[in-house]
Amino acid sequence: MKKSNFDIFIPVGGIGRRLGGITINTPKPLIKINKEEFIITVIKSLMKTKIKNVNLLTSYKDQKFNFLIKKFEKKKIKIKLIKDNERIGTFNCLNKCKHNINHDFIYSNADEIVNINIKRLITIFYKNNLDVLQLIFNGEKEGLPLDSKYIINKKKFQTGKKYIEGGLKILNKKIFNKLKIKKFKKIEDCLFFNRDSINLKYYIIDEKPYSIDTWKRIKRTKKFLMKTKF
Repeated sequence: MKKSNFDIFIPVGGIGRRLGGITINTPKPLIKINKEEFIITVIKSLMKTKIKNVNLLTSYKDQKFNFLIKKFEKKKIKIKLIKDNERIGTFNCLNKCKHNINHDFIYSNADEIVNINIKRLITIFYKNNLDVLQLIFNGEKEGLPLDSKYIINKKKFQTGKKYIEGGLKILNKKIFNKLKIKKFKKIEDCLFFNRDSINLKYYIIDEKPYSIDTWKRIKRTKKFLMKTKF
């Protein structure tokens, strides 16, 4: 695997309305799963590679994330909070703070963990000289249909199936200079509609991410984390 520092960007500004009263005073990424705030578990899951900076794109109750700065200080990981006051969306927020991006970077959702070997993904990213490597999974009847030419592990591709983005992607630090269309709120939409002007590949994962955006999914994620350590 190429020796490289990575910047991490994680959007943590969502309210989490589907969880009802539990998120009235607590942002969704700070919900404790097995006695640990989920955002800490997400960051730990990314520490198998060489992390330089973790940038949290905040909005809702942003001050509640301040404790993370000291939490990761001993691990020599710098946590920076970047507030999206106007709630301009994940792509616009990333584009606005692109001056903070000094390395190739990993973009991860704050409410999902993917059971994947991230070192292997990084190897694939550099071996194929990609601008973007994005995880996807079979959504059955939900998601978007894709052309096999965008799939890097073609053996797992099924014609006629729809796919959902898997919450994690690796991006070239110069990606914003290569985008032709930039009027998007979501980073996923921006990448999809620019897929022919950048070197983007999708990597199909076998199981959907472990998330905390509904009570049913929290139960599944708890079971996974009880037998998995990051």
